[in-house]
Amino acid sequence: MADAPMFSFPVEPPPLAAPGRRFVSFTRMTGHERTVGGVALVVDDAAAAAHRVRLTAWAPGVLRVQFRHDDALPEQGPSPVLLSATPEPLATEITAEPGGLLLTGPGLRVRVGAEPFRIAVADESGQERFAEEVLDRTMLGWASPPAGYWTDPDGTTGVHEALALTPDEALVGLGETYHGLDLRGRRRLLWAADTFGLNTTDLTYKPMPLWLSSRGYGCLLHRPERAVVDCGAFSSVTLGFAVAAPEMDYFVFLGDPRTIIERYTALTGRPALPPRWAFGIWMSRCMYRNRAEVEAVVEGMRARDLPLDVIHVDPLWLRGRAARVLDACDFVWDEEAFPDPRGFVVGLRARGVRLSLWENPYVPRDGDAFAEGQARGFFATTPEGEPAAPTVNPDAAVVDFTNPEAAAWWAAQHRALLDLGVACFKTDYGESVPAEARFASGETGASVHNRYPLLYNRTVFEATRAATGTGLVFARAATAGSQRYPVHWSGDAQATFGGMAGTLRAGLGFACAGGAFWGHDIGGFWGPDAFAPPSPRLYVRWAQFGLLSPIARFHGTTPREPWEFGDEAVAIVRAFSRLRYRLLPYLEACAREAAATGLPVLRPLLFDHPQDPLAWRTDLQYLLGPLLLVAPIFDEGDGRDVYLPAGEWWDWWDDRVYRGPGHVSVDAPLARVPLFVRGESVLALAPPLAHTEAAPWDPLVLEVRGAATAEIRVPDRDVTMAARVVAHGTHLVLDLAPTTRTVALRLCGRAGGSHVHVDEGAATCRRAEDERGEVLAVAAPRGARLRLVSPRVAGV
Repeated sequence: MADAPMFSFPVEPPPLAAPGRRFVSFTRMTGHERTVGGVALVVDDAAAAAHRVRLTAWAPGVLRVQFRHDDALPEQGPSPVLLSATPEPLATEITAEPGGLLLTGPGLRVRVGAEPFRIAVADESGQERFAEEVLDRTMLGWASPPAGYWTDPDGTTGVHEALALTPDEALVGLGETYHGLDLRGRRRLLWAADTFGLNTTDLTYKPMPLWLSSRGYGCLLHRPERAVVDCGAFSSVTLGFAVAAPEMDYFVFLGDPRTIIERYTALTGRPALPPRWAFGIWMSRCMYRNRAEVEAVVEGMRARDLPLDVIHVDPLWLRGRAARVLDACDFVWDEEAFPDPRGFVVGLRARGVRLSLWENPYVPRDGDAFAEGQARGFFATTPEGEPAAPTVNPDAAVVDFTNPEAAAWWAAQHRALLDLGVACFKTDYGESVPAEARFASGETGASVHNRYPLLYNRTVFEATRAATGTGLVFARAATAGSQRYPVHWSGDAQATFGGMAGTLRAGLGFACAGGAFWGHDIGGFWGPDAFAPPSPRLYVRWAQFGLLSPIARFHGTTPREPWEFGDEAVAIVRAFSRLRYRLLPYLEACAREAAATGLPVLRPLLFDHPQDPLAWRTDLQYLLGPLLLVAPIFDEGDGRDVYLPAGEWWDWWDDRVYRGPGHVSVDAPLARVPLFVRGESVLALAPPLAHTEAAPWDPLVLEVRGAATAEIRVPDRDVTMAARVVAHGTHLVLDLAPTTRTVALRLCGRAGGSHVHVDEGAATCRRAEDERGEVLAVAAPRGARLRLVSPRVAGV
């Protein structure tokens, strides 16, 4: 017979449950048969009905697990999330063992217990990393039912899984989450939502079904339907997840966080490399009203020596938007508010500025685009066959991106604008597909809703790439696979210190789910106190955070231009903007690594320090690439405690050296933010720039800290600067490849002058100064080897 209803605990709701829900768990394995790359297990449930559980060694260190509520063998068809519908051709073995069987493949040892039925996964060393939980029960019944299926009183059927949690296990990921990095003890709903400016709860634009465990595994829930993931919230020994779908499908990735993300993005796609200008500063507002206002902002930035690369225009560029209350998009330019579109774009480019335009995937019903889309069947429909409206706008229709012709039609709407010189589009919204909508693929909104942002952003990204050669969107919503189509921003944050903290936590969760290129609204999007602007202090603190993020965009419902917040704010924003542009060689190197391996640019400490338990729980600071640690200020104060993981860390501002692991108290007056550089490193800096194409990176400054060995390759325009630095004690050797550019050295923490010897080749060396102090400028057009000797070292 079926499992009895779960024991009635004095808690509501019970784990993964709804009133009247009945769970049926798998109990024993009765047989098996080999499949491509793995095995299909025959298992009985508590009602003595047979099911088949499919295990596939998908790639080295990657296992796919599938089962259904019925006895059918789960299929492995195409998916918009996966790059390939078939596993890698791996050599696997199935061995009978007492009490079960063993499936082995590259990087995997999967042990299956026959009774009770249980799957456990170990790495090549035999260390168990992942296991199902089958004993979480009371004397009267299950606390957390083992893997199986469930049925609601209305006949709805779904599937569920239960995984074992160890006492000290930490869990991170599942996309943007505002409560904190560690998910242990929390329950998450995976269902994309327009949060309407709330970023202090677990409602999120980016519910991404990937989590990482400190135990040494990651898990991708490969189902698009509404799901609940209970991370030990109900029972401290069980991570349970339930999906409103007939089939369970998930991937297990073994390894440390870097390895997991590399394996995950090999499966779902690496992020594309954004163009250099995307790492410049973006200025925006909700909303610039006309062309004159936009041009005045650009002139204001240039007049105040504030760098700028992109100006973004929100929906008022669209004809008729000013008369509408709710957002929708038909790509019809408002030539009254923004006359002469081509001249507008050309004028901005002459000032070194690119134009970004807003869109969303909902077509207003009062225009020609709606009539065309309806006539050609390009909209999702209601059960009655009418165009379906998004849940946030009854006066619009949802574009059906599961229909290839509809996707091509939407992509074509961008072509004339891209031909004008528009650089990219902010792909806003995408979270509001109604569950009951019908799509051309035969699916309903119940299975399209969470994946809709992936289909939407893919369409716009590919349209942009086809026209410009470089794909780019500025996206709000995301799911698994969305990292392929950068960039993303955090959405509409509250302009409070709490909203700022929630924004960083969201970014860290996004990184743990594979998000590589991320930014946020500098200054916060809106003020909860009657839409009041942020205070100058909050604005400055958020600007420091934003300008040290992968993508830097100022945006909000009120002006976010620095001069709106006083002269001190202008001076501080200018200084941090200059710092950002100086860091461009470093940011680009981080971006290339992300494109090659999937490693997020902004990330929590755990990616670089996976054995440190505090790294899995520290969420009010972050690493920007491998070398920089940033700890924003989230209150009115002038300092904070910072956790420094193992190693040597240099204060950016005064070269003071700290050694971790440990907490340090750091002073941070308003003009500074706690910023540390990893010791034994070489950091490449460009000269200050007004925009990314203003001048070549000449000189390129190499800042050397401590005993460092590094290979540096910095491409810029048609030149690649290459050098090898070996620093030890009082000696430093620089091998410089031939280049027409000047390379300058700063030996951080060293007092007194350095004696310079040219051991090979020819070089001209001279002392020089930049805004950070003395450098040794080296010109070696034919290459050279230099040896520097510093007579004494200070503070190291």
